Amino acid sequence: MAYIYKAKTKSSETRYRCIWGKVTRPHGNSGVVRAKFKSNLPPESMGRKVRVFMYPSSI
Repeated sequence: MAYIYKAKTKSSETRYRCIWGKVTRPHGNSGVVRAKFKSNLPPESMGRKVRVFMYPSSI
């Protein structure tokens, strides 16, 4: 799971940055999950989408 955002300054030739995390447990019955990220997410990330990757996968 990754939260991708656009920063004001360039870092390594791009303005896009990523905060990685992993799904910890389900939350409710509607498919929502709780996640733990490497560093805390910024306040403007509330309600925004994250990208879910199947890596590393145990399937």
